[in-house]
Amino acid sequence: MWAERIEQAPQSVLRRYFTTDAPLGPLNAEKVLSEHSVLLELLAERNLVNIQRRVDRPSIVIGRRGSGKTSYLKKLGLGTPHHLFLEIRTEKTFNLILGAINDIIRDAISVESVATVWDGIIWNCFFWLMHRTGRPHIGRPQIHQHLQSLGIDNCHSLDAVMSVFSQSMQRIAKETSGFAIDRIGDTLRGSQYENLKYAVSADLAKDGITALVLLDSLDEYPVRVNDFKKSLAGLLKCAGEFNAVVRNYELRLCLPSELYWEFRERISTNPQKDFSNQLVVRWQVGELLIAVCRRIMINLLLWHPKAYAAVRSNPLETRRDVDAFFATLFPPHVKNLNGRHERTDQYLLRHTQLLPRQMLLILAEIMRLNHANDGFDLGKAPFFSEDAIRIGIRDTEDTIVDEIFSAYRDRYGELPSEACTTILPSLPRVFTLDQFSRAVDMFCRDEGRQMSMAKLKRMFLEIGAFGKVDQFDSMYRRGRFEYTMTSRLAVGADDKLCVHPLFSRKFECQPTDALDPPILPWTIGI
Repeated sequence: MWAERIEQAPQSVLRRYFTTDAPLGPLNAEKVLSEHSVLLELLAERNLVNIQRRVDRPSIVIGRRGSGKTSYLKKLGLGTPHHLFLEIRTEKTFNLILGAINDIIRDAISVESVATVWDGIIWNCFFWLMHRTGRPHIGRPQIHQHLQSLGIDNCHSLDAVMSVFSQSMQRIAKETSGFAIDRIGDTLRGSQYENLKYAVSADLAKDGITALVLLDSLDEYPVRVNDFKKSLAGLLKCAGEFNAVVRNYELRLCLPSELYWEFRERISTNPQKDFSNQLVVRWQVGELLIAVCRRIMINLLLWHPKAYAAVRSNPLETRRDVDAFFATLFPPHVKNLNGRHERTDQYLLRHTQLLPRQMLLILAEIMRLNHANDGFDLGKAPFFSEDAIRIGIRDTEDTIVDEIFSAYRDRYGELPSEACTTILPSLPRVFTLDQFSRAVDMFCRDEGRQMSMAKLKRMFLEIGAFGKVDQFDSMYRRGRFEYTMTSRLAVGADDKLCVHPLFSRKFECQPTDALDPPILPWTIGI
């Protein structure tokens, strides 16, 4: 049972993270200190969510900002021996090498040559790590000699290793009039390279363990990825092939979904091959609700014993458990801003794009607003008040939309914010392409822009502001949104589009008609 697990966790650790300001704990796995792995284990429990493509040893992990991909990767790290876990952090180590490679690349250089350099960097980091741990048991003199030749045998940190590699690249580039990238590849590999790869792999295989190297996450990189196109193309090629041929040493390259099409269409030279071994992190509604309800229960354990006692026996393993949890603590319905009553779980979910961070932001604000906590009495008033739910969603929407804009800034700059501010107020919540075309013409005229309707439509679909109307029922207009798909959402000339609830209130979309039923993303249907 979930209650037994959290009761066994150190209360001092839980209280450090589940506070008045953060009632549902940390929103970012990076905030959890390494010595508090018990908490990370609890929070990442449901992070092996709905994977669109299941592969045994994926080399590329794709997920939206706020999808929990970092905690997923951290959980992988918990399952790897500490001394065999290597994390190439983007803000220091990765950025240093990416810039160094880019400085010596010329247009004529093949992506294969760049991929060879990345392969050499990743393997030599592993050789360095193995040597520091006293491995391999056979071949240690050879690996030490190889590390000496690269000048990294005495490095005490991964940052120092990368710094040596960067300086070496710069030196070779100055000494070589041409083919510097090939010289660097040859230097990194050396004469014993393949033998050393075999030695370290066999050493780990003998003990039945696997080492792991993480590159998390390219959405933290501070410049536009197109400025480093060939450097990143080589990295994608290296990553796409790495786990297919290597055993006992696995690579995980984490890519943000917000830049997925940028990488696939503009950077990768062979998308079918580079992305053949990918894993897409995408949440099912049931899994998402289980994850957030488990966090609520931790808060109740720490700060609200009466409410905790009411749900303690709930194992929170299935969707039926979630329904029982909601029935105990939440009002069954919430009156929305248009005066319609909606099921509470649907009302919460449709104001998100099915990302854990967004749900946690909303529920944390609801908990801060809620004033009925200590007076909770099972069977009388619900623990969470209807007003707190309605106001919490309203007060959090702006933050969620701003975070969506931020996630797409490398791809679109400030265009999403500017276009939403001008275009959405002139659209009803459900509209035709002709109506959108007129709004785009007005936007381009007022802003002095030359921009096609197709480009703006694609942007709105990618950020999840627009979806395609799928069906109607007595309560909702159901829409299909691209963030629930692995492919692009196709929109025909006769299709109707809809504005996501997160965007329609913030940018004051017009009512569709006299009835004006709310938009419900179709995956939220319960």
